[in-house]
Amino acid sequence: MGAVERRTGLGAAAAIAVAALLLLTGCGQRSEPTGAKVDLYPVTVQQPSSSSIVLEHEPRSVVALTPQAATLLSSILGRTVTSQPSPGKAELVVITPESLSKRTRRVYVAPDESISDVERALTELGLLLDRPIRARQLVAQVEKKRRFVRRRVRGVKPVTVFVDTGFYTTVSNDTLLGDLIDEGGGKNIAGRAPQPGPFPVRTLIKLDPDYYLATADSGTKLADLKRNPRLRQLKAVKEGHFAILASKVLEPGAQVGDELLAIARYLHPDAFR
Repeated sequence: MGAVERRTGLGAAAAIAVAALLLLTGCGQRSEPTGAKVDLYPVTVQQPSSSSIVLEHEPRSVVALTPQAATLLSSILGRTVTSQPSPGKAELVVITPESLSKRTRRVYVAPDESISDVERALTELGLLLDRPIRARQLVAQVEKKRRFVRRRVRGVKPVTVFVDTGFYTTVSNDTLLGDLIDEGGGKNIAGRAPQPGPFPVRTLIKLDPDYYLATADSGTKLADLKRNPRLRQLKAVKEGHFAILASKVLEPGAQVGDELLAIARYLHPDAFR
């Protein structure tokens, strides 16, 4: 299985409204002079938790300081971008909320904690990098898969899920993976604010999730769980409802629609037959 990523609660109409808001007014704006030639710049993107970013021209150099930012840039630019340790003299620096880097007027903070966040980031980067059409196309592809999944899991009882990122450390609902699980018809047993460090095994056994998902770098395998005297009694382990998530499921980018579909199909196979 390739990759098997908080529910927004948006209906179709709300989703269209959000998309229109992002693409037209909510996340950025271009100057609109009259005349035969329309300049694409300056561009202003308003950032809710940071300084607004204004570009007078298309940036000649762009740097991503986090792997997540690099994935988003790769989606917009259509080529592989790797994260860099330093911004250097880049005219545009892209980071994500978990970065501790200094935030200035040339730094764009890309939201990445939900599918809607990823759509917003793609839209805003499309504006900043003069690729608005590509951004719209990518967002439209994600939205198409979200609508498809929403139709298939409508009315289906959510299944409970535990995510193991290594040594029973898990993820909260307020993460991209938590959101993917939610929209895919799952209920993350860790909730919105799991305690730091390993999730208590006693609590895990008590909650007894229907599905046990492990990230690729966790080192967790089904055989290991079956050998564990305590964990082998879990419903998910006994029924073999275990899967390893590909690393890209944790990365924001244009592939989130594919990851959502993969997760939903795994959690609710009968809904997709």
